Amino acid sequence: MKMNKDGFRFYFKKLLLFGIALWVVLSICSIVNRIVIDAQPYILDSNIKTVFLGDSHIKGGVIFKMIPNSINVGQAFEPLAISFLKARHIVDNNPQIDKLVVGFSYNNLSTINNYFFNDPRWRGEMFKRSYPIIAYDELKSIKPDWQSLIVNYSKNIIVPNIQYIANLFRTNKVYPFIEKKLSFDIDESKVDSLIRTSYAINDLPNLKLNKARKKLDKITDVHFNYKSSEGLSLSSLEFMRKLVAYTKRKQIDLYLVSMPMHRDYLAKVPKKVKQKYTNTVKRITKNQHVHHIDLSKKVDIDLLYRNHDHLNALGAVRATEMIAKALELPLATFQ
Repeated sequence: MKMNKDGFRFYFKKLLLFGIALWVVLSICSIVNRIVIDAQPYILDSNIKTVFLGDSHIKGGVIFKMIPNSINVGQAFEPLAISFLKARHIVDNNPQIDKLVVGFSYNNLSTINNYFFNDPRWRGEMFKRSYPIIAYDELKSIKPDWQSLIVNYSKNIIVPNIQYIANLFRTNKVYPFIEKKLSFDIDESKVDSLIRTSYAINDLPNLKLNKARKKLDKITDVHFNYKSSEGLSLSSLEFMRKLVAYTKRKQIDLYLVSMPMHRDYLAKVPKKVKQKYTNTVKRITKNQHVHHIDLSKKVDIDLLYRNHDHLNALGAVRATEMIAKALELPLATFQ
């Protein structure tokens, strides 16, 4: 019996020492990762003064090459939580920024935004984008699935972070919250061609849009009835308040843009959502540095849409021109 107790104590000590050693190694890895990540902020060219952020409506609807000294870092399925985290990271590390332009359409406030960090469809991607730029005390705000968050953070924070380590040796660094290839980062000749084509078309039937009409109910159902209906996302409202407060503190103009939507999509938006959205915009824009640019009904030509809630490249020309006018910024000239 004494031998069994001694044996148990021996193996328990071995296991305890192994656990302590593992904890020390992982702690060191975590500290090193944090140092490596923090040492590599996203730095823009010093001439960039205007930053566009938001989901696919901004990503595919703003041709930043048409507006000098601007950049578009929008990503598909980008909730306001990540738009805020990106904006804070970019402004903190690029003090020359004086304008933030953020996508702010009906879907950005709908209840689907409550699920981006806990639903299996999106949470992995959201954790991957946010881990370098979110503070630990902000994790509760995104209402995550904690098990999935721990698994994701273990891959990126606790064990060696290959992406950021590789960045140490890259000229063009890669960031999980920035697209590797920015939307419309194209040659001036191609931008000029898009502008010319956009104004050469007539209002002809858009066959592609007609085919997409079958998916319209599915799109609006996901946007406005996903697991709950006709409410506003508390997560979006919280991070919008943070964005308004942050830009005020930094003395930066904040522009909220309602991007163009097809009339058939707008007809499907619940009236209660529209009213709550309108009330929210009125409340936010009482802040002198916050401005609303409403383009939701400004593009009414079917051929300028990729589907019912996204412009195509030709429609993006029109939207970019209207945004530049609202921002009182000149358009680029192409020879």
